[in-house]
Formats: sequence, C-alpha cells, structure tokens
Amino acid sequence: MMVSKKQPPSPSDMAAPGCATSPSLQIESDRVVPGWLLWLLVVSSLLLADLSQAATGQDKPSPKGTSKSSAKPTAPSAPPKPPEPPKKSLYDEVVEALREQYAEPGLLTPTNLERAAIDGVVASLGDSVRILPEDKAKAPTPLLPSINGVAVLEPAIGHVRVNRFDDESASRLKDEIQTLIREKAIVGLILDLRFSDGDGFAAIPVVASLFLGQSVPLFQLQRGKSSLNYSTQPAAENAVVPLAVLINRQTRGAPEILAAVLQEKQRALLIGSAPTAGAGFETSDIRLSNGDILRLATGRITLAGRGDFFRKSVEPDVLVEFDSALETAIHIQPFEPPKPRVEKRVMSEAILTGRERPPPFAKDPAPEVVPEAPTNRDLVLLNAMDLLKSIHLLGLNPPRRERTD
Repeated sequence: MMVSKKQPPSPSDMAAPGCATSPSLQIESDRVVPGWLLWLLVVSSLLLADLSQAATGQDKPSPKGTSKSSAKPTAPSAPPKPPEPPKKSLYDEVVEALREQYAEPGLLTPTNLERAAIDGVVASLGDSVRILPEDKAKAPTPLLPSINGVAVLEPAIGHVRVNRFDDESASRLKDEIQTLIREKAIVGLILDLRFSDGDGFAAIPVVASLFLGQSVPLFQLQRGKSSLNYSTQPAAENAVVPLAVLINRQTRGAPEILAAVLQEKQRALLIGSAPTAGAGFETSDIRLSNGDILRLATGRITLAGRGDFFRKSVEPDVLVEFDSALETAIHIQPFEPPKPRVEKRVMSEAILTGRERPPPFAKDPAPEVVPEAPTNRDLVLLNAMDLLKSIHLLGLNPPRRERTD
C-alpha cells in the first residue's frame, strides 16, 4: 500500500476565505503575510493619495483616461452688449437742430436759451405764474375808489360798482347794499364786478351771507397741506331782491369766487361780455436775484358744489357782445346812468293806416353828429336793467322779509 506524503499548506490555502492574494510576495524566514492585511495596506495607500490630491486641488485621474466629471462642457457665453446711448430729450433735439441749421446761430447763446426756457414755462402756466419788474409788481395808485357807482336806476334798481375786493371794501359793500334796501326800497340790484380784482377771499362770506341768508359751505382755500373752509353765516337782514352780477375778462381773484358762489347757489344771474380771467387763486411774491418779482399761485380754491376751481373761469349766464375798448372807456369815467338810444320816426296818417311803409329812421338835419358819452351805451348794464325790469313787471320779485329785531 502506497502512502502519499502530505504537502505543507500553500500561502493561498492559508488566506482568509473570500480574500485574494498578492501576485508577488516575498517571504522571509518562511513567514507568510495574510492576504487581508495586504489588501488593507493597498486600500489605505489609495485613500491617502486621494486626500493629498484633494488638498492640492488636483483631480484624481479616472480609469481608462475619461474625465471624472460626467457633466457636459458649457458653451462659451456671448460677449455683453454695449450699453445703448441715452435718448435725447425733446429740448436737446430742438436746440441741437437749431445750432446746426438755424440761419442765425449766434442768437442761441446759453443766456438766451435759458431765458427762453423760463419764459416758455411761465407762459404755459398762464396767470398762475408771472415774472414782473419791481416797479410793476407794486400795487398801482388806484384811479377809482374801491366802491363807486352807488346809484338808483329806473325803476328803483340799485347799482354798485366794485373796483377792488378786500376786507375793507367788502364791509363797505355790505353797508351800501343794506342802505339801498332800507332807504331806497329797490326792487332789484346790479352788482358790477367788471374790471374788479383783489385777494379778499376771507371777506367773501361777509357779502355772500347777505344774499344767501343761511349757513351753507362756500369754498375751501388750500395752502400746501393746510386748508381753510369758508361758509356763510345767518344774517340779521337778508337782501331778497333779484340780483344781477356783471363780469368780464378783467374780473379776477376774489371777485371771481364771489360771482362763482352766487351763481352756484342760484342766487344771481351773471351777465357779461366774456368769461372771467380764471385767476381765482391766492398768490405770493418772491424776489429774484435780478430784482424781478416772481408772483405765483400758492393757494387754490375748491368750490363746495363745483369742486376744484384752479385756473377756471366763470361763464356768464347771459353773454352780451360788447366791444372791450368801449367797455374800458366806460369804466374809467365817472359813473352815469345809461341812456338808451332813442331814434325819431316820422309818422303820418298813411303810415298809421298801413297804406305806406315808414322810413327806417329820420335823417339828422345837423351836419355834425355829437358823439355820445360811452356811459350812455353800456350794453351789458342795459341788459341787466332790462332783465330786472322784466322781473319786476311780471311780479316775480320774492316777498320782502320784515326784520324781527
């Protein structure tokens, strides 16, 4: 019987199960290194290499020469667009065109352009902004008193002309109206506000209370963030007579607001040759470095019924076509009751019986015609008188209220 000699175990047989051995291994003194320890040394060396590359910012080369990152390379970004040049303003366009093509470019100096720009802004704002020389900014010496033309016209129609409206004139106007009602027993009143101005806004309720007779809101005066409300107060004696208010293009300031509130409350009929100036606002003066005065609107009016009234005109209820030059000539003269033109007509029996037509007007035998005084042909005032006469003849006057005090 043959007995085989048992061979000593090889290094592969001594390795732990599931572990591979190194292809080359040196053995000293017949000692064998376990395979698992060998693999541990290899993995440790690889980890140390990765850590050192990460610290130096170098990527570890990937297998088969491929890039470690799987992301696709991004396309190079387009270069940024150059900024668009700023658009020119309309002012710059016009000035540039003038400098390049205007026949006389020497007139386009910076001073002239600056002054033209200021004048254009001021002109676009109307009467709410004005630049006045110092001598013209001062209030001129009045040619007429603040109240004049107080008279009784036929038949028993009172007339009062207001040239300036302020606190003093408003108080006097109220006294004059009450005197006409008490002592003259007028059946109608004409309040002439043509060519009238003034800044007595706070005095408006004094006069309006005389005609409205009860506490009603009139308007609001706003200055910046602050505002003042004005209302009428019950009067001890009311002027219940029919009222006609005369206005024109030169009616400006506080008289405009007085006419507007009386029209708004349906207490007066406005008669005139044109709407008012549209300057019913409060103004302030600022002295400029060149000595001129900048007069600008700093307070605006809001009517209780119409709302904002800034730079708005009051329209007459009855528009009368009347020459403005003749109207001005009438105003600067002392007041006289107007005298309607009376034409003489030739009448005969044939004319009265209708067998013949009358001639249009008799011829004036005088070689020269003496011109009439302007006050004799005040068409606006004559229209107001005719209106109040009609109200009186038709019995439309409101009943007179007796005083209880």
